[in-house]
Order: sequence, then structure tokens, then C-alpha cells
Amino acid sequence: MKGRPGRPKLSQLRGTLIIGSQQWELKGRAVLIHGRLAARTGWVTETPLGSVVADFAYGQVHLKLVESLKTIEVEDDVWFGGDEQASLD
Repeated sequence: MKGRPGRPKLSQLRGTLIIGSQQWELKGRAVLIHGRLAARTGWVTETPLGSVVADFAYGQVHLKLVESLKTIEVEDDVWFGGDEQASLD
């Protein structure tokens, strides 16, 4: 039975992140995190409010991309009824 093609070890991964004139040499987990974010550039660009959580352990990296809704602000009197008492009729 044929297995999957061999994947490189996490410690063998290498990459370069270039932003403007700055350059960083990345390896291991950092390569996976940046690579997976780059693969989701559309989501990152198009989502008005969101967060990214990176969980990593045991040679794996899992990114959680979470879209959020904007905060809804209301006046205190809406929640607490203000000076008027609500009728239960």
C-alpha cells in the first residue's frame, strides 16, 4: 500500500517574508503560519472585522479565522427602562 508522499519536517521548512524593503528569514512554524495566512489573503482583506488565532503544537499549525460583527451600542435607558415604568397590561 502506497502512503502519502513524504512531507518535510517542520524544522526543515524555510521561507522569506518581504515587506517593502525589509526582509525576514523564517523557519518552522513561522513559515506555516505566514503561508496559511497568505493562502487566505482574500478573507483577510475582505473581512471588515475579524481575528486570527494560531494554535500550534506537535509539529502542526492550525489557524482559526473568525469573522466578527460590529459592536452595537445602546443607551442605558433602553436596557433599564429610563424613568418610565413599563406597563404589563
